[in-house]
Amino acid sequence: MVGHNDKRHPHVHIVANTVHPYTERTAALKFSKERLSEWKKTTSEISALSAARSA
Repeated sequence: MVGHNDKRHPHVHIVANTVHPYTERTAALKFSKERLSEWKKTTSEISALSAARSA
């Protein structure tokens, strides 16, 4: 995970390995896009609250 602010807003890039290191089986990622979208919404709300408190 890396965060930076090369745009107008700070943002984070996440890279995840879905292959188990021993079994070499791929993780089931059912609904992963939806879960990441929920996480993004939550973290954006927290970030906005934090920025408002700092101002």
